[in-house]
Amino acid sequence: MHYEKANIHNRMRPRAPEEITGHGAKLLEICHEVYAFDRIGDLYKDFKEGIIKCSYQDIEEKIRSSKAQKMAVLVSGDVGFFSMAKRLDEKFRIDFDVFFTCGISSLQYLCSKIKLSYEDVRAVSLHGREGNLPGSIAYNRYTCSDRRG
Repeated sequence: MHYEKANIHNRMRPRAPEEITGHGAKLLEICHEVYAFDRIGDLYKDFKEGIIKCSYQDIEEKIRSSKAQKMAVLVSGDVGFFSMAKRLDEKFRIDFDVFFTCGISSLQYLCSKIKLSYEDVRAVSLHGREGNLPGSIAYNRYTCSDRRG
């Protein structure tokens, strides 16, 4: 039997689950099981009861052995920007319907607050990797990084 599985991927600032989009909130509401990595489960515990915290290593076994028809996986980060969403899609897209739903990204949020179009911003990810942040700053008018280098 082929179940509809939902992968909800939201970017949030610490202690700000209210930044989830209306669409993301509806998906969380209809999902029978919600899985979360790291601190995301703690952030959303008042938003959705019964969040199942697990590691990335355990997620595949848990989802494949579940009887739930609709599931969500909450992870931090921006969909499409060095995201866990890509890895989850690769694991599940053959056997399940996988959907991505983003929240308010930090870059989008920052640029809206300072009234800057982010099409001219060089986005640099140093999440779990080394990089040349000073070089990016030197050669680009605007640089946004998700971690300090």
